[in-house]
Amino acid sequence: RQGDCGDSLSSTVPYHTSCQPDILKSHTSDVLSLKCATANVCTLDCAGQRSAEAVGLVLGGRAAILEEQFYGAGYNIVGLQETRLPGDLPRDGVRYHMFAASGTQRGCYGVQCWISWRLAKYAQDVRPISPRLLTLLLAMPGVQLCVVVAYAPQSGADQADKDDFYDQLGEAVQRLKRKWPKAMLI
Repeated sequence: RQGDCGDSLSSTVPYHTSCQPDILKSHTSDVLSLKCATANVCTLDCAGQRSAEAVGLVLGGRAAILEEQFYGAGYNIVGLQETRLPGDLPRDGVRYHMFAASGTQRGCYGVQCWISWRLAKYAQDVRPISPRLLTLLLAMPGVQLCVVVAYAPQSGADQADKDDFYDQLGEAVQRLKRKWPKAMLI
């Protein structure tokens, strides 16, 4: 099946990893456990949701369902690809603070990083770099973590598009590593 932008669509099945290094200590010496997921959601952009958000209403529809599913599974950080939403403005959900790198004017791409409300207060230096790339820093007690949400071009994409993406990704990771050496790519 092909998407609006010629990309093939995958099912919305999150891949996940648990991050529990010994070095992640909170100020009370408890181990801080992060559970992270990534998902290609195909789209969060629909006319009804845009209209509701334009007048300040809460997220509805697909985003609300995904939010409850991720929260129910215990995820603290979720990277979303192909969100296709316009605007880089952060959004507030019921369970997560949602940082965004908007889709293109044609409604393609777009990535978001959903951070649980418990961790959202530690988010710093949020940078929507392109419709395929978003970075942010989490400065938690005892640990500083760089988070990169990326949506890479598919293997059939133009080589120039792939080169541009990987150049941007490389520059972003190098910039982050100069600040903090630990990075998580989702």
